[in-house]
Amino acid sequence: MGKRVRRSSVCPKHQRDKHLEDRISQLPDGILSHILSLLKIREAGRSSVLSCRWRDLWKFTTSLNFDASETILKLFGRKIKQERSKYVAWVNQVLKLHLRPSLDEFRVSFFLDSRDSCIIDEWINFVIPKRVKILEIDLQPFSLATLYTPSQECYLSFKSPSNLSSIKCLTSLSLQYVNVNGELIEYFLSNCPHLEQLRLFWLEQIVNLNVSGPALQLKHLEIYRCKLLESLEFCAPKLVTFKYFGHTKIRLSMGNLPLLAELDISASQDHQATYALVPFSSYLSKIETLKLDLWLPEDYEEIPQIPELTKLKHLTLDVEGLPCSRFPWFTSLLEAAPSLLSFKLSSPIGSRAILPQMLTPHPHECLKDVEIFGFVNRKLVMYLLQNAINLEKITIDPYHPSDRSGKYRKSKKKQEARAHQLREELPFGFKITVL
Repeated sequence: MGKRVRRSSVCPKHQRDKHLEDRISQLPDGILSHILSLLKIREAGRSSVLSCRWRDLWKFTTSLNFDASETILKLFGRKIKQERSKYVAWVNQVLKLHLRPSLDEFRVSFFLDSRDSCIIDEWINFVIPKRVKILEIDLQPFSLATLYTPSQECYLSFKSPSNLSSIKCLTSLSLQYVNVNGELIEYFLSNCPHLEQLRLFWLEQIVNLNVSGPALQLKHLEIYRCKLLESLEFCAPKLVTFKYFGHTKIRLSMGNLPLLAELDISASQDHQATYALVPFSSYLSKIETLKLDLWLPEDYEEIPQIPELTKLKHLTLDVEGLPCSRFPWFTSLLEAAPSLLSFKLSSPIGSRAILPQMLTPHPHECLKDVEIFGFVNRKLVMYLLQNAINLEKITIDPYHPSDRSGKYRKSKKKQEARAHQLREELPFGFKITVL
């Protein structure tokens, strides 16, 4: 028998050359710049070492994302001052080399405050003429007394005729720890016909805010901890999401909100939970996603009237302030939502909250997914099992997210044992996931 000829696994040279051919570099500059725009700015800059073809491409990126939030978490003490100097130098160098006349995105996120005002002004004056679409200024000062305040020249720059056409391109504006007044925010709302998202976080100068306009396209509005805010008036026919975290003394005046589908309300510690429902009562029948982050005081007994939540599909309740002797009305929320698909409940594991001796049976035919954090209560679980006939999963975590490093750690074994005991009592074929 002749010898079997063994084929070589080595490809001919011309096939190897074809295989190693750099086809990506043959793409047009516009496509390559778009690809680099999907990367973080540091990663895009590193592409310059690939070849002469790539050396300057990153300078035409449409996204300048200087988000250093991961670095912030690792900093403390003197290192913050050193890293801040590096951060400022990095941003300045990139802006100096950037060549594209327009931008899709500009983000700044680092420890910066009033000491850096001149530098931040320069960055804003650089980016506004570039017809930026997404603008996010996230400054995290060491003290609220040193918040960055735009200079008068910077204010005038926003309103100059040469920049007016540029800010019209804004689709998303996010300002965090920036001292701007309500007048400037309303100016953006009036002159940015494509603005769909507005996020305001800890703005110290806003007292009254009017979010309205005949051509307003705003779809998502988020307001967090603007502690001097006294009144909010909004009439936004395209608004889909409204999120508010702050005190409940604020006066709310709402106009036409036909598309409002997601409501996220966090009430501060010094007010009753009813605030989260009452101002929006006429819109709750249209809401599909509802999140209530509430504080219930020790003597809380008021039970708000629950309207019909006919379209509600996702309900999240995060209840602080317990031990509260009564936690009476969350089952009423469930009963008012016949289309509910998922329910998430969080409360501290030290809760002394009690449920009524008898929970009135009520069918929850659509409910499929339940998550419970901290409040491990057998009566509640059995109520859900008996009434949610199509329930697919219950997930129980004995810890509330805020308890993991707190005094409630001592209750770990007791709470875990209670959760596991519940799992043993379940009907055959049903499972509970205990984290």
